[in-house]
Amino acid sequence: MSPSEPDGTTYPPARFRAAVVQVEPIHEDVLPAVVHLLRLHGADVTVYLNELVRANRPGFKVRFPELGPLTRFVPMNSKADWRRLARKVTNAAPDLMVMNTFMFNAPSNWAHFWEGRMLGVVHNPDRMRQAEDSMALVRSGRVGLVTLAPHVTTNLMASDPDLYATVATITMTFPRPPRVKVVRPEGVRRIAVPGTVNFDARDYEQIVAAVPRMLEHAPPGSFDIAIVGPGADRPALQELVREAGLERYFTFAPLNEQGFVSGDVFYGYLLGSTFLLPSLPADDTTYRITKITASIPNSVGLGIPAIIDRWTATVYGIPAVTYTGDAIGDGLVRAMSMSDVELAEMRADLHDFGRLELHRATAEMGFALRSLGLPG
Repeated sequence: MSPSEPDGTTYPPARFRAAVVQVEPIHEDVLPAVVHLLRLHGADVTVYLNELVRANRPGFKVRFPELGPLTRFVPMNSKADWRRLARKVTNAAPDLMVMNTFMFNAPSNWAHFWEGRMLGVVHNPDRMRQAEDSMALVRSGRVGLVTLAPHVTTNLMASDPDLYATVATITMTFPRPPRVKVVRPEGVRRIAVPGTVNFDARDYEQIVAAVPRMLEHAPPGSFDIAIVGPGADRPALQELVREAGLERYFTFAPLNEQGFVSGDVFYGYLLGSTFLLPSLPADDTTYRITKITASIPNSVGLGIPAIIDRWTATVYGIPAVTYTGDAIGDGLVRAMSMSDVELAEMRADLHDFGRLELHRATAEMGFALRSLGLPG
């Protein structure tokens, strides 16, 4: 057996080599789970990660130290860079190439060089089905597919039961929380709202309007709402909070020089929060039918209960503070009304759910590998 990780996880000896490639400067938060699941099945993994991730959100190897020795940052800004990457992968001669984001035309066109076994992580089935270069690989049987939630797999299977018969369902739930400095306010229940600040994507007005109701159930100064994301509408939200006279109850995570909330700050704020508030629009079906919101696996992987609508809670099956329809304010009031005992019980339920989620995903990764003729 191989040496164990600091958390006690022991991976079996390597039986095959896998190259995990992330061409776009996004979705690096999926890598901890993907690499973990591959290693549980005996993969010797090398990660090729777009160097813009290091530039825009530095600290990846520190946040995920188990991935540090496995990760190579690679320039992917030009066709010449992509040709060099193809040579690197070819020279490494892995038994499997994993496309950590499989849907866009350009990366799939690049991936046509690879003649060996290939696995693609589908984040958005609609975009993949619209990308002819991606679909050419799918129809030819040259790539196996995995998704990040059962409802996404169901979406694919429903559209073509034969073509997508072997799609497997893994997860992006962290096997270990990121190693960051936790930002936790003393004696305060913090509600973190992660993601880009966009008034079309989240009902920030209702969140602001809910604060007076929350104060009917909690003493002044006992909670705050942390906005953990950049975005064009962030200044407008700050102005809305000022106009309402509620600056005391809102914290805006700092932005780095590139205009992002750095990874260390992002996860530090989330880990220091009592609740996460994804605030998904009630009339947007995509995160409940077609793709996933990262906030849900973050809730599970970080052990922070989410405040979500019942539809979303039902689709993902997670323990959460729920509200009906788009009544976000009701969810916030319920969160403020929870006793410490109820909160501890929900956290315990979330921990148990996370263990089951990773167990399920491990079995599904085994199925995906066996479908490609690899040991699973």
